[in-house]
Amino acid sequence: MIETMLEYDTSEDTASRIIDAAERLFIRDGIDATSLRAVTREAAVNVAAIHYYFGSRDELLAAVLDRIVTPVNERKIVLLEQALEANKGRPLEVEVLLRIFLLPDLEAVERLRDRGVEIAHLLARAHVAPSPTLKRSIEEQFNETTSRFIAELYRTLPSIDRAEIDFRFRCITGVTVKLFGAATPRGIPGALDTAEISTALDRIIAFLAPGLSAPISQLPSRSKRTR
Repeated sequence: MIETMLEYDTSEDTASRIIDAAERLFIRDGIDATSLRAVTREAAVNVAAIHYYFGSRDELLAAVLDRIVTPVNERKIVLLEQALEANKGRPLEVEVLLRIFLLPDLEAVERLRDRGVEIAHLLARAHVAPSPTLKRSIEEQFNETTSRFIAELYRTLPSIDRAEIDFRFRCITGVTVKLFGAATPRGIPGALDTAEISTALDRIIAFLAPGLSAPISQLPSRSKRTR
């Protein structure tokens, strides 16, 4: 019987149909209120199909996130490589690195204002309080991008030690998480309510760049910071 069910539910587009259905329900009903049984009804599949493709509800959530996050991260890497090539491999300015890192995030927030801000909020929640499964998925999704940008920041700011750059980069990530978490439907004032993404991006960079570039000499000593 199980073999028959799996054979019925393993058509080429079944996994995509399940993700589509899960995303619609997360948007309509919220994350916590969406059960696997609801997804099976929405996708017109059986529970065995969901377990076959995703294993669990958290892994299905991770797949929904991955479909949004992966293109964003891929765009960041492409923009970074293009900028490095144009600069003949030399270190990029802090403002340029921030622009490359943040632009795809702002573009994604802007798209989600039309598609469904619940998904933007889910991305933020996944960062702030992830389940073990989501935490592993987030690490897999962001490790390459994070490592690349931290390495470039270290080249750009060689006088700042790696631990301090790691800390400052986490602060930058916090800003992007806040943007996703505070996303509002288009027309409703929110964290990103300027007329153009470029305007918002300029404002964010103007705020972040000085902190990211601050010389270590301007910071309190480590002994004072730990008191």
